[in-house]
Amino acid sequence: MKGKISLSIVALLFMAMQAFGQFSVTIHVTESGSGANIQNASVNFNSTTVLTNANGDAVFASVANGTYTYSVSKTCYATSTGSLTVAGANVVQNVTLTANTTNDLFFFVSSPGSPMPFNGATVTLTNSGTFNQSIVTGANPLGDFFTAVPYGTYTYTITKPCHATVTGTVVVNCNSGMANEVFTNGGAANTTND
Repeated sequence: MKGKISLSIVALLFMAMQAFGQFSVTIHVTESGSGANIQNASVNFNSTTVLTNANGDAVFASVANGTYTYSVSKTCYATSTGSLTVAGANVVQNVTLTANTTNDLFFFVSSPGSPMPFNGATVTLTNSGTFNQSIVTGANPLGDFFTAVPYGTYTYTITKPCHATVTGTVVVNCNSGMANEVFTNGGAANTTND
């Protein structure tokens, strides 16, 4: 008898939730390309933020009928936004996140033997002939950096008149959502000439 009563109560509660327009919204997050579920993506829906579980799901309960906006974000992925409508039934919204493929690269070039900036040097960044850009240190008030560099391994050269050339390599990747950085010294001043 107790089992039948508790089942009846559950059924009544379910019917009452539907009568008052209270439904669940599940936002299912997968990765573009692989289709794999994305865990720990941050889903903001109806002023509430929930992280996706191992199945890529963020579940929001007791949602009234209406139209809502949502945003889904995760480090190293492009944020996805959209809207959905709850209209008398539970909703499952599929969202695909695309992994980032570029990052910024900052250069902190110091003068040889000194922490002072090595202003006026040209930093050239190349990658197998497909990427070839240069910046001049000290020319940008926001800092010396390359923007939206495609992921990969790069060679850099630092040149300045009357100074030795400095070369090195750097890997550009997601870096946990932070810009990649190179800390190095400029070339020593030349002491001879033809």
